[in-house]
Parts: sequence; structure tokens; C-alpha cells
Amino acid sequence: MDEKELYYKESWTGEFRGVRFEVVHWNLGWNYYLFVPVAQLPNDNVRKLFNLRLKPFNHFNGKRDYYFDCNAKPIISNLDWHCGITAYEKVRGNAGNVIGYRMGCDYMHYWDEGHIYCLETLTHDAKHSIDKLWELIPELKVRCAYNGQYYNVDETYLTNKGVRVALVNKDAWDKPLEAK
Repeated sequence: MDEKELYYKESWTGEFRGVRFEVVHWNLGWNYYLFVPVAQLPNDNVRKLFNLRLKPFNHFNGKRDYYFDCNAKPIISNLDWHCGITAYEKVRGNAGNVIGYRMGCDYMHYWDEGHIYCLETLTHDAKHSIDKLWELIPELKVRCAYNGQYYNVDETYLTNKGVRVALVNKDAWDKPLEAK
């Protein structure tokens, strides 16, 4: 493979209010994505809303494709994406089971032509989508840095270094390094 076959992109990752996000700058333009693990969703009713089924699409030439219809889906389509959600992916673990959802939008529409976007703009927009996610799912869970499990916010605390730890792990987390 030579360099002409490679695609360039820059990528930045972050976390805001316990939700991971990624901002990507491609040769063509910008995108941002949110990653929501299944374990972060509070109950089966909400999990079902995120777990979209493939829909068939028939091309004029008879070829059949499949896609995830994200438009007008509760929560997923209501996160104030830039010009609507344009990316949805089920993230699978080693055993093939769904472990999370990667969703996002792009800034490469006809009406984006002539507009200049930057990392700060997309980071701001990604954080706004995360705020909307919390607004629509106030019982969203947060990840404990000690064991990687997800807990209700009121079952966790922030350490003096801004690290979120579950209350059940507080004693283990707070032990001096020699004792760990």
C-alpha cells in the first residue's frame, strides 16, 4: 500500500460528565462521536432505545443494503447533533456481544461549505450533546476508576484529584500505596 491509498485524520478523545467523546478531523472535514457503554445505561428500557435494528434498503439496481435508522428515535436523535445524527455503530466485545454504542455527526454538509470549524467548536458541541444526554437520561451511570464498573452518581464520589470512585471502593482507593 502506498501513501496515496492512506487516509489522513487527526483524533482527540476526552470525557465530559462521565461520557467519553472523540473529535475527528479528516481531509474532508470534521466529526464528533459519543461513546455510551451498555453498562452506563440505567435500565433495560433505555438500553432497548439504543439497540437499533438494521433496516433493509433496496437500490434502484436491485442491490439490497442495510442501515440503522437513527432519525426520530427517542434520545439518540435528540442530542442536538450538528444537522442530525449521521453515524451509529454497535461496538462489540471480543465475544461478539454489544458492549456500547458509538454515535456521531459530521460537519460536511452542503450548508457547511464556507464555514470554518475547529477543535474548540466541535468539543463544545460534543459537550452540549452530552449535556442533552444527561437531560434526557438523568439516571445515567458513571464509571468507577477503581474497578471500571458503572454506578449511579449518588453511589460515587470525586477524589481530591477529580477521579470518580464508587463508595463501595472508597477504602481500597484511599489506602496508602504501600498497603495496596
